[in-house]
Amino acid sequence: MNKIGNKFNFSLAMTIAFGSYALLITQMVPYLTHLGYSPSERGYVISFVSVISIVSQIFIGYLSDKFNTIKKFFIVLTVIMVVLAFFSFTVNRNDFWFHFYFLGFASGISRLLANLFETWIMASDDLRPDFGFIRSFGSMGWAVSSLASGFIIARYSYQSMAYVVAFLSFITIFMAFKMVDITKVEVEKINLKSVMKLFHNRNYVLLLFIYFVVFAVYNVENITITDLIVALGGTEKVIGVKWFIQAMFELPLLYLGSRLLLKYKGKKLIVFASIIMFIRIVLSAMAPNVVSIVLISTLQVFTFPLFLLTHKDLVYREIPDSLRSTGLMIAVSITLGLSGVIIPIVSGVMVEWIGIRPALWFFASWMIIPLILLTFYRTER
Repeated sequence: MNKIGNKFNFSLAMTIAFGSYALLITQMVPYLTHLGYSPSERGYVISFVSVISIVSQIFIGYLSDKFNTIKKFFIVLTVIMVVLAFFSFTVNRNDFWFHFYFLGFASGISRLLANLFETWIMASDDLRPDFGFIRSFGSMGWAVSSLASGFIIARYSYQSMAYVVAFLSFITIFMAFKMVDITKVEVEKINLKSVMKLFHNRNYVLLLFIYFVVFAVYNVENITITDLIVALGGTEKVIGVKWFIQAMFELPLLYLGSRLLLKYKGKKLIVFASIIMFIRIVLSAMAPNVVSIVLISTLQVFTFPLFLLTHKDLVYREIPDSLRSTGLMIAVSITLGLSGVIIPIVSGVMVEWIGIRPALWFFASWMIIPLILLTFYRTER
C-alpha cells in the first residue's frame, strides 16, 4: 500500500478509535458520580486506571520492540477493552469493587491503546512526518464522540455506552487488519539492561520530570474542573459540549504540528504552552458559571496540542532506534500515567479538604516547576 493509502487508513481508524476511547474517558467521572461514589472513591478508581496504564504501557512497549510489531498487540487489546467496557456500563449499580476493577481495567487499556496508536505512527518511518496531521483526526473523533455522549446518555442512559463502545471498537479492529505494521528495524537483543540505557541519558530523564508536572496539571482539567462544572449545576450534556469544544480547538495546531516544530522548536513551544496552562487553571478557578468554564476551555488550542507534539518530538530525539516503542511508552507511562495516579487522589483529598476553587489555585502554582526545569534542558538534537 502506498503512503497516501496508509495515511488515509490511519487517519480514519484513529478517528473511530479515539471516538470509542472518549466515551470511556470523558464520561467516567460523571458515571461514577451518577452511581453515588464520593470524590475520594472516584479518585481511587481513576488512580487505578493510571496504574493499569503505566504497567501495561511499559510491558507492551517492551514487547513491541522485542517482536517488532504493534499491530497484533493493538488488535488483541482492543478486544479485551470491549469486553471490560461492556460489563462496566451494563452493571449500573453502586458496587465499588466491581467498578474499581472492570471500569479501571477498561479505561486503563483505552489509555494504553490511545498511546499505543500514537507510538504506532511514530515507529513507522513513512507516517512519522505526518504525526500531527493524523493525530488531528483522533481529536476530531474524540470531539464528535464527546459531544454525542452527553445526548446519548440523557436519552438512553449510561448502559447505551456499552453498545456504542463495542460498535466503534469492532470497526477499529476491522480497519487495523488492513493497516501496515511498524517499520522493521535490525535491533540488538532487547532486555532490561538495554532498556535501562534510556535512563543514562540526562535529557531523557529531564524531559520525563518536565512532562510529568505538565500532564499532572493537565489532568486537573479532567477531574477537578469537571467537579466544578457539576457543582455549578452542569450536566453530562455540558461536560460533553466542553470536551467537544476542547477537541475541536486542538485541530489547527495538531494539523500544523510539523511546521510549528520546525519554525519555533520544541523548547520554546513547551514554555509557551506551560504559561497558557497556568492562565487556564487560574481563570477556571475564578469562573462564575459553567458557560465561562466552557469558554475558558477554548485555551485548549494552545495547551494539549503543544504538550503532545513537543512531548513526542523531544522525547523521540533522545531514544535509540532499537528502543523506539519502549522509550516512547515508558515516557508516556511516567508523564501521563504516573501523574494520573497521583492527581486523582490528591485532587479528591484537596477538594474534600479545602474546596474545589482553592484546589485549582494550588494546582496552577505547579506550572512554575516545568519552567524552571526547562532552563536545564539545553540540547535539541
